[in-house]
Amino acid sequence: MQIKESTYNILNNAVSYPAFIVDSELNILYKNNSAEKLFKSDNGNLVLGNNFYSLIQKGIDYLSRQKSESYDIEDYFLFENKNYQITVVNIEEDQNYLVYLRQVLSENKINPKQIKINFDEVSDFVKDKNLLDIFNFIEENYPFTIISKAKLKKELSNYKLPFSIKDIREKYIIANEAYLSEKFKTDEQQTIDFENYIRTNKKLLVVEGAYLEEKDLSLVKFPLLNFDNQLEAIVSLAYKIPDLEVSTFHQEILLKFPYPLMLINNENKLELVTEHFYNSKKDLKDISVNDFFSKETIKKIQLFWNSDLLEERNFIEIVPDYFEISEKVSFYKVGTEKKKYILLLFDSRLFNQSQIEANKNMYDVIMHTSPEAIFIYDIDNLRFLEVNAIALKMYGYTRDEFLQMDLTDLYAPEDIQTLIENAKFKSTTNGEFSGPWRHKTKNGKSVLVEMSKSTIDFKGKKAHFNIIKDVTPQLEREKEIQLFKATFESTSDPIVLTDKDGFITYVNKSVVNNLGYRYDDIIGKSILSLVTDGERASINSSIFHSNEKEGKRIKSKVKTYTNEEIPAEINAFPIVNYEGEIESFNLTINLKQEPKEAKKELKLVSENKIQSYDTSFLSNLFHELLTPINVIIGFAQELIESVDNPDKDQLEASQIIQENHKNLMLLMDSAAEYASLIADNFKLSKSDIRFVDLIHDIEDSVKKVSKDEKTELTYGKISSSLEFNTDRQRLLSFLNLILTIAIKITKNDKIFLSASKFDSDNAYISIRDEKNGITPHLLSGLEKIFTEDENELKRKYGVSRFGIRLVRRLLDVLNLGLDFDSSANDDFKIIVPFEFSSENFVKEKIDTIPIPKYEEVKKEKPIEIPKVEKVIEPAKTEIPQVEEKALDLSQLECLYVEDQFESQTLFKVQMKDLKSISYATGLEDALPLIKSKKFDFIILDINLKGEYNGLDTLRFIRQIPGYQDVPIVAVTAYVLPGDKDNFIAAGFNDFISKPVLRDKILDSLNRVLA
Repeated sequence: MQIKESTYNILNNAVSYPAFIVDSELNILYKNNSAEKLFKSDNGNLVLGNNFYSLIQKGIDYLSRQKSESYDIEDYFLFENKNYQITVVNIEEDQNYLVYLRQVLSENKINPKQIKINFDEVSDFVKDKNLLDIFNFIEENYPFTIISKAKLKKELSNYKLPFSIKDIREKYIIANEAYLSEKFKTDEQQTIDFENYIRTNKKLLVVEGAYLEEKDLSLVKFPLLNFDNQLEAIVSLAYKIPDLEVSTFHQEILLKFPYPLMLINNENKLELVTEHFYNSKKDLKDISVNDFFSKETIKKIQLFWNSDLLEERNFIEIVPDYFEISEKVSFYKVGTEKKKYILLLFDSRLFNQSQIEANKNMYDVIMHTSPEAIFIYDIDNLRFLEVNAIALKMYGYTRDEFLQMDLTDLYAPEDIQTLIENAKFKSTTNGEFSGPWRHKTKNGKSVLVEMSKSTIDFKGKKAHFNIIKDVTPQLEREKEIQLFKATFESTSDPIVLTDKDGFITYVNKSVVNNLGYRYDDIIGKSILSLVTDGERASINSSIFHSNEKEGKRIKSKVKTYTNEEIPAEINAFPIVNYEGEIESFNLTINLKQEPKEAKKELKLVSENKIQSYDTSFLSNLFHELLTPINVIIGFAQELIESVDNPDKDQLEASQIIQENHKNLMLLMDSAAEYASLIADNFKLSKSDIRFVDLIHDIEDSVKKVSKDEKTELTYGKISSSLEFNTDRQRLLSFLNLILTIAIKITKNDKIFLSASKFDSDNAYISIRDEKNGITPHLLSGLEKIFTEDENELKRKYGVSRFGIRLVRRLLDVLNLGLDFDSSANDDFKIIVPFEFSSENFVKEKIDTIPIPKYEEVKKEKPIEIPKVEKVIEPAKTEIPQVEEKALDLSQLECLYVEDQFESQTLFKVQMKDLKSISYATGLEDALPLIKSKKFDFIILDINLKGEYNGLDTLRFIRQIPGYQDVPIVAVTAYVLPGDKDNFIAAGFNDFISKPVLRDKILDSLNRVLA
């Protein structure tokens, strides 16, 4: 069946719902753009499923029995979690059927997809249904929660070829074992230019022979784009792409192509022709090109075969024995290396008459079966020529009344001039909707509509085919939504929206104003991060894991950004989808007391008002100091017990000792300087300083971090005469710290330092990471160093709490200021007064914290042990030995959850005779491992970085089937009195203090595995 061009435009552009034309054997003859976008291609066909065709057959059977023109099928068609109503219409003259699909909307479905995949591209190469299902899962669930990521890993465990997803920061979100193999990684490194192509063009790319082991495999890479068409991630997989030969199925598609075409195979025979040539004077099956075309045309075909061209326009002639055709035709090379073809596409004007006959009643079919209001009017005089029943019902007229009217009768007098002058209404004739326009009905009531129009020939007249949508209810709903949104944003109660697992997707302004959190920082976090540690488990179980559909009210305590705990009542209401499954939660937080005033503008965390050295900070201090000390002790012991000739592991241990020694010295330096600054007798050593004299010292101090982070310190504008009066050493300390922090935060490869006069009383020292300004990422990070909680900053940027406190304290004692504009691409400026004024600095009396002196170990002469004549042996006492054999370590599999690489390495060296050791840095990494295999015991660090600490991780693990009784041993560096009993009471089987050495582990295993 051929589609007339004007009808094609109407179905493609003006009809917003999916539409098909099928024959009596359920072959799809035509689909419009809406259907093409909705139903992804699979092997050249549409991904509709058997249920779709059975429903269509049900409609056709009904029409045959009842002799009806149309039938609305009662059963809904489910596709991608959406229900569709199917209407089947009989096109009697052609024995074909028109099929419409209208979505049945669910009001509870509120979460749109975050990303999109171009399945039209992907399905051209990837035909495997399981893989396409995985791609659908990725599109529905990205960005992944812990649970969805674990599900995806499980699905990929069955895919034996390489598969990975990498985000825009080159960080792997997920990668299966095949992808991580050394052979594949080496080969994939060669495809980096192709990934740059994807980043630029956002198109799928196939790299042939990209897998070393099997050369017949190709590497398929395609982008994940958000709905602003920005790149979010790149999917890479190895796949065997089948040869694209012309199968029977593809032949059926080509044979029903709406324009005349021929396919010539590499044997120079006509492999197929469309139905336009069926009235040939002779049979065309397997006819040779030499018999069908003129000699001149045969030469052109041969030249095209031998050329490098992929397409060309040529004038051809067919011999009169078959057709009398002389016409320009488009030549195309198609197929694969194994099977090549030339496709000839003819000018469709040769067959216009047959198309007109085939589509003579199409307008009537669309008019009287469409679920939309439609009318046709004469372009010259605006008189209505045709109208359907839906339009008559909308406007309230009879058919005879409506056909006596023209377009202007639908408009109030005051709107007609606006309509005439509106350029958009005049120019929109390609099926796009414009509006809204105000129409009037027969009873004088106004309705707001959107209109699309397409230019057609109708009964010998130039006309506009119009589809009308009544958008009055939609606009009213939008008003209601605006009202609800205004209420949502203006209420004084904090309101939080989360996904079904409790991760925050949206918050109102009250969360920012009352609790002090920044919007960008809180989105994506778990709601559990807003409540106290003791409340996490109960909220998790009673709300997110209860699966109850009713709202709940829970008394709890919520934390502000300053960790202030406020009594509150949390009202949690689940949002369900059309299947009744919970999709998200709305949580309203009723604060029972006023929080301290939250920051509405930059308010520096001042160290001037410190009255005492708080115990919680002291605890953190000891933990930070003891962690590197314990690592040093552990590896020192390993080296002492090792053989004379160190192996690779011992050399690595030695290097780690050196690095941790340096870290320890840095921490102690910061501690000593900070303690001196908060003592009540500290003094500033003021002197006149030229800034250029500081540059060499600054370079030396940041050299190591600059090398480690691969970020160069360079210089912008520096005034050579710039001079100020202040404490040189402490200004250097401040600059070294702030530059070290900037180098760690920036994503760029350069940091620019500038210095010049700010005003008559002050100079400025500026930091940026671009030649002409600072990136928002660095500016936001530096601002947070002076405004946010130090624990959060340590987790985000890896900056020591001492470093943060020290830089804040130095800002105060040196009378420095900050100047920047977060809304502009401006530098981060440190304001330094030319003359230091002690009157501006008010010292507060605070307790002096004694800092133990430490000295560098000096080489001493070896101690000589005098020889003795006789050794008196002490009485032998039996010391209980750890029975390692009884444990049979070679049969035990362990999971070690620890966020420090050095501690992981120490454990690996100490326990190398275990059957296997798996490592995870936190709960997010541990859950997939735990679900994929059964471990004999788990070693779990208490002080984990990230959203969940060791106690949270323990609670999650105990809820996993099969892990209620698996021994879990707690470890930590800094131990307070009573900690061991608390850990045991929390659910741990045992406790080990760091360093985690072999004898401690064996003692513990003997206890918990006995």
